Amino acid sequence: MTRMSDSKTSVPGEGIEASITYRPYAFDPPANPMGNKMTTDFGNPDFDGRVFQIDRTYQRFIENYDTVRQSGHLDAYVGEDHLKDNVQEAVCRFLAETLVAEYPEIFRLHTQGNGHQFENRLLDEVIHLDQNFRYVRGGRFVYRNAIDALAAQIPEDMAIVQVNEEQDRLAAVHVVAPSGWNPREKLGGSFVEVHHPVHHQQRWLKKVQAGVRNIAKTDQPLQRFGWSITNDANLDHHPDYGGASGPSRIDGEAPLFVRVERQVLKGFPEVFALLFTIRVYIERCAELPQSDRATLRSAIEAMGPEERAYKGIKGNSRGILRLLE
Repeated sequence: MTRMSDSKTSVPGEGIEASITYRPYAFDPPANPMGNKMTTDFGNPDFDGRVFQIDRTYQRFIENYDTVRQSGHLDAYVGEDHLKDNVQEAVCRFLAETLVAEYPEIFRLHTQGNGHQFENRLLDEVIHLDQNFRYVRGGRFVYRNAIDALAAQIPEDMAIVQVNEEQDRLAAVHVVAPSGWNPREKLGGSFVEVHHPVHHQQRWLKKVQAGVRNIAKTDQPLQRFGWSITNDANLDHHPDYGGASGPSRIDGEAPLFVRVERQVLKGFPEVFALLFTIRVYIERCAELPQSDRATLRSAIEAMGPEERAYKGIKGNSRGILRLLE
């Protein structure tokens, strides 16, 4: 396939009719913040067990990637810091093979000669990889590497953590829909350092950090969730370049949205690494069922001041709660 210039691609949505919804503030029983087995039922029986989730919102994610790519600021969203070759190979092999296993009607992987050919039938895109799953050519862009090429096919963002004895460090990020943080600034940090703004949960973070290191020693993936409130439905909430207007501007006339993140944690014990995938789901609060809106209101009322400050709603929680009535 001829290399294409950086231009937007029309994404056919044929065959993608499912709608995936996660409302972790309303889970009963509550989700385990340390991670839940992929067999756990969260109300999407056809998708809860999958690492990647492709539904009717697929085109939005592809267009968001293309917009970030064309903005000239991709380096603020994507990067590597001493990422090992064997870790990159293990992760890219997993991405390609898992996409084919989970969506054989969309993705195909052919091994030929000294390399692989990855096909996305929805985007009519073919990517050529070498035998070590390194990017060679192909696709709608000239990609930075195989991580970039494969991430451009899916709704999920990604972070790769390398573990060495009792230390962990963020070795790669590909996050084009960040929730108010700068992905590039987190490179090289430990789990606790990456999450340093979460002051109200420092003890919990250190416990999770130990769990993260343990997950890197197993190949059984887990899924976990987080959520926040915002007053826009933009995917990209990069603090410098994204389109977020910020919860501080919520008033009595503003729309209110709940933004959910589903994270899948997949360990690679053979290379001492961990992959985080991050998938964003956005719902307008006014369109939530009344019972879920009441549960969301109760969850906000139960927050302490530090958690409200972290979620950006400390100064306007009364207005938010009023909008949820």
